Amino acid sequence: MEILLVAGSINNKLYSNIAYKKNIINKQPIYISELIELLKKESVRFNTVLIVDEGIDETLENLQKILIETKKIDKEKEIVMMTSNLEYKHKFDGTKVFYNQDIRLFEDEYNQILKSIVEDEAPRSTKEEAVKENKLVQQVEEEPKKEKGSFIGRFSGVFRAKKEAEEESDDKRFKHIRKGISRVIGVTGHRGVGITSTVVNIGYEASKRNLSTIIIDLDIYNRTTNLYFSEFMRQAERDEHLAASLLKCLAKPQDYQSNACQVASKLWLTGLTYNFEDKHLMNQFFNTSKLMNLLTVLRQHFNVILLDLPFEVLKDFEEVIPNIDAFALCANNNQYSIITTLRNMGNCLSSENIGYVNAKSKLVITRYNDRAQYEDEFFTPDKVSEIFASDLCEELSIKMPIAGFVRQEEDFDMQIERDIPIVETNKAFKEYYSNVLLRIMEGAN
Repeated sequence: MEILLVAGSINNKLYSNIAYKKNIINKQPIYISELIELLKKESVRFNTVLIVDEGIDETLENLQKILIETKKIDKEKEIVMMTSNLEYKHKFDGTKVFYNQDIRLFEDEYNQILKSIVEDEAPRSTKEEAVKENKLVQQVEEEPKKEKGSFIGRFSGVFRAKKEAEEESDDKRFKHIRKGISRVIGVTGHRGVGITSTVVNIGYEASKRNLSTIIIDLDIYNRTTNLYFSEFMRQAERDEHLAASLLKCLAKPQDYQSNACQVASKLWLTGLTYNFEDKHLMNQFFNTSKLMNLLTVLRQHFNVILLDLPFEVLKDFEEVIPNIDAFALCANNNQYSIITTLRNMGNCLSSENIGYVNAKSKLVITRYNDRAQYEDEFFTPDKVSEIFASDLCEELSIKMPIAGFVRQEEDFDMQIERDIPIVETNKAFKEYYSNVLLRIMEGAN
């Protein structure tokens, strides 16, 4: 079995880690736009095309045309797609689509799929073996017996059962949160404290909990969500109107589905790309009344609406504060971070709105250093909360509860380079952000 891997930017990493290298004919990255040209080359021979999201550099319409043309050129070619894009799930005749709501799969899961592709070509050694394997799949999936040749059926059932077993106990903590709720959460603090990383990771966790989630990047000056969502940038390159996604959503909230970017099954993003600089449109639509209208519409469609909202931006939207259900106030456990937070809060917000934020906030201790000390004692999250409620700021009269903490580790800073949020690769951080999400969502029923 010779497989052409259309994996784009993750080709090298994937090739280095999979066990089925001998079945992959290409070491170099290939994108879907190159497929037809490769098919016409007699020197390039393969039985199966395996396409993953990172290899798709065309619009849905062009992708459909390429797959149709592939079948016309060689109807015997098997086309397999692994995708987290819900839009692709039922769009392609003659293509085996493996859909998973997780935006990223790990190497062992790619290996299982590759193994299934390779073994589908190999003859069964005995009828007894085939019957035994199908019975095993039937037992795991608790579904009617699948056709023997369906590698998608065999793989998806086993993978789903494994995932459910691992997360069953964790999911019980979220069972009291009704799926019919809608909660607007503003993630705030001074810039550089970890606002965007908090937004992105709790956004992923919420979507994993089957809570429909949208991230609104209101920090149009830094636009740091772009660092975490290369898929948004890729889609914007193919579809220019997405570069102004945020402004288009603000202008026509009811058209959010066509103006926001779906980055995972249950996760959407709206923001501005780095190259968008139309100040006239910003002045026209980036204002309080437009944002309030957008939130009103999104409440009807999403369980969780996350606002990337540092103090410097929040000051332009103070009138929206009463419409925000909860705040995740990010701070580090050091004096500099606390003093900077208090200073920026005082400079950006009125006394009344500081009181609103205080009453609605839970603290997220980002880059938590468990060795840090304050007045010869460990600088614990509770100590951070106590300092905020001290006489350093008169308006902060209510001691804010702790939503959770996120430890400072070297692995944390690698998530942007890997283009994978750390909740997808590190169980400890998954637990940190699960706790933050759960505590912020408490009372949402």
